[in-house]
Amino acid sequence: MHCASGGTANFTPGLMPFPKRTTVQFDGENKKCIDLTDTGIVSGTFNGAFTATMSCEVGAGDGVDGTAEITWKYDDGGTSKSTVSLTMSGQTLNEARFEDYVTDGPLEGERLEGTFSVDLFSAGASCTAGSFTGGLKKAPFEGSYTIG
Repeated sequence: MHCASGGTANFTPGLMPFPKRTTVQFDGENKKCIDLTDTGIVSGTFNGAFTATMSCEVGAGDGVDGTAEITWKYDDGGTSKSTVSLTMSGQTLNEARFEDYVTDGPLEGERLEGTFSVDLFSAGASCTAGSFTGGLKKAPFEGSYTIG
């Protein structure tokens, strides 16, 4: 299974020029999937979260754990959900690689790998300037993930 992903990354508290503990919530949109195993899945919505010390310039780093839920849409109009454990690996300023396993629901036990890019720059000159208003609170993200 290979799926596109995208939506909004929300930062609580907002990202600042200096590192601080921040929760990142990925609120995904329904995106197309290519089903290589004939499950009938046509699209997925990826919602996930992790907490790490980070800033506008410093990513969360390696080995940060998080969780995700993927809502699947089937060719017959039905839906289901999978729960996923996530471990960040190789995160840089605005790109994160993640991997781990589906822990519940369709595709349980299958390995998941993906990459998301968060557009910190179009979201604002705001990171540094936004330090007076609580920092950068949200930015668009896009990427993809593969299961199996």
